[in-house]
Amino acid sequence: MDHEYLTELGLSDKQTTLYLALLELGQAKASDLAKRTGFKRPSVYDMLNNLVQRGLITCNMQGKRQFFQAENPRVLLDIPKKMEQSVRKILPDLQQIFNRNTQKPTLRYYEGVEGIRRITEDLLEAKNGEYWYISDATEITKILGEGFLEDFVKRRIEKGLWANAIRVRRSETEMNVLRPGKENRRRLRFLPHAPLEEIASMHLYDNKVGLISSSKECFAMLIESREVFTLMKFLWGTLWNVADEP
Repeated sequence: MDHEYLTELGLSDKQTTLYLALLELGQAKASDLAKRTGFKRPSVYDMLNNLVQRGLITCNMQGKRQFFQAENPRVLLDIPKKMEQSVRKILPDLQQIFNRNTQKPTLRYYEGVEGIRRITEDLLEAKNGEYWYISDATEITKILGEGFLEDFVKRRIEKGLWANAIRVRRSETEMNVLRPGKENRRRLRFLPHAPLEEIASMHLYDNKVGLISSSKECFAMLIESREVFTLMKFLWGTLWNVADEP
C-alpha cells in the first residue's frame, strides 16, 4: 500500500508504517511493534499515543500489560472533518496575523485550472458586498466548467454578494446563472466592440486585482495593492460608462 494516501491525512511516514503494522497484527504491545517496524521503543510509544489521540487506535490494559488495537479504518473518514473543524477554530487568529501585512503590495501567480478556481473562490470573501469584473463568459465557462460556475453563483447569492460585470457580447446563449438581474445579483453591461482575440478576465475586490487568462494560457495572477486596485477600478468605471446595456 502506498503510504502517500495516509500521509496526506496528516500522518508521518513512520506513523503510517506503525499504523499499518498494527492493522495487520490486530492487537499488539509496543515492544512487538518496535520489533515489527525496527523503530526504537520510546519513539513507538510517542507515535502510539499520537494515534490514540487521533482516534485511529485504542489502548487497553490486560493485567499489567498495555496492548494497542487498531480501530476500524472507517474512522479515517472523520479525519478531514476534524481537520476542517480545527482549522475553523484557529482561522480567525491566523487571518488576523495575515491581515497585518495587507498594506504591503503582494503578487501571487497560479498555474492551471485549480489556481484559477482559487482566485474565483476568493471572490466570495469580498468585504464590500460586491465586486467588479471584465470577462468573456464563454472563456470563463470553458475553463471553470458549468457545474463549478452554477455552484459558485449559488453560494455568491447566498452570501448576498453582487457582481458588477462588463462582458464580451457573444452570439451563444449564456447560462441562466450568468444573466443579469436581482435574482442572480448581477449588474451587466457589454463591451461596445468584441475583441478579435481571447482576453484575460479581471476581477476587482478588497484592494485586489485578480487576473485570469483564457484557456489557451490557463494561469491566474492576484495582485494586492491599493494603488493598482484604485487605477483598475477607475478604468473599469470609465469603461462601464460607455458600455452597452443588455
